[in-house]
Amino acid sequence: MQLFLLWIMALLVWPHDASAWESLGHEAIADAAQEHLSPETAKSIAQILGHGATLPPHALAKASTWPDQIRDLQRHGTAASKLDEHGVKEAQAFNAAFPDNAQWHFVNLPLGSAHYPDDADLDDLLTPFTSPHDVVQMLNVCIETLETVGEVTPWTKTQALRWLIHLVGDVHQPLHVATGYYRTTHQDLPNPVLIENPHDAGRVGVLGDRGGNDLLFSDSARDNLHALWDSCLVKALAGIGACGKAPTAEDAARLVHRIIQRMKLASSFDYRSSGEHFSWAAHWATDSLKTARESKAYAFVRRNGIVRDSHMADASIRMTIDAPPTKTEYSTNHEPVVETQLTKAAVRLADLLNHLAWKP
Repeated sequence: MQLFLLWIMALLVWPHDASAWESLGHEAIADAAQEHLSPETAKSIAQILGHGATLPPHALAKASTWPDQIRDLQRHGTAASKLDEHGVKEAQAFNAAFPDNAQWHFVNLPLGSAHYPDDADLDDLLTPFTSPHDVVQMLNVCIETLETVGEVTPWTKTQALRWLIHLVGDVHQPLHVATGYYRTTHQDLPNPVLIENPHDAGRVGVLGDRGGNDLLFSDSARDNLHALWDSCLVKALAGIGACGKAPTAEDAARLVHRIIQRMKLASSFDYRSSGEHFSWAAHWATDSLKTARESKAYAFVRRNGIVRDSHMADASIRMTIDAPPTKTEYSTNHEPVVETQLTKAAVRLADLLNHLAWKP
């Protein structure tokens, strides 16, 4: 399996702190998609997840958060992982085999990129911004694994399925695809200027903001643009007024219902993919990139840039957002965008699962 070998051999990594949509969004996408599985697909998934021939309610939702749980275990220990004793052992073994799996959730393309680069075009200007184990390539590895006859190594089909469900959500979070880039010369740091052109973004002395993780609304590193998309905007759609409030089961059900209702609209048929399903992940990444650009996800004035440079691989530029717009205005304007992205993810996850050539 060529993709699998490229993945194992990959050395290029980027840091990225937040996980797209957090558990509320990932579980809502998965729950909505499960309502649209064919009987044959549901049976195949049930067998892989160890449920026999019948897929129980919320099975995809439970599987969808595993990649974040193993990352939390790797970073913060068992207290943060939400895994039982058996799950901790499995996660520890997986993290030992793939210590860089936290890098599989995203790709850092400049905002002005036209598309996720074609693998066949080695001269594509965007190729240096990709990796053999970025979110697009890892989705294809998951597909290839699940369509392989018999047992697979070095991971299991159960693990590959969990990753596939999760990564379909990730690739639809625009800030898991697009990143802001900035010059880091002394005169540029007080008022950083966003670089959208890929040619300029690839120059020496230019650093990214890690998908908005380092673009702050306040002095708190937690109060950043990426977290706003991952958590606050999703919670707002679920009817949760305060971003810091934990969602209830009723909140989660409300969000799932909202997505399912959107999936019934005629406009949702435009979200469906066609052609060879190994090409879908790249198309979805390109669509999310376009969404980041057209929704003006990065439409801020920035100030007080600081270079964060512990190692060459994870250097970035951290800065503060200087309104306009205010955080409240930005959130109001972008809630409909997030609702659309969650709906796209649910439609496309169901389509992908129904298109897979499942192999025992």
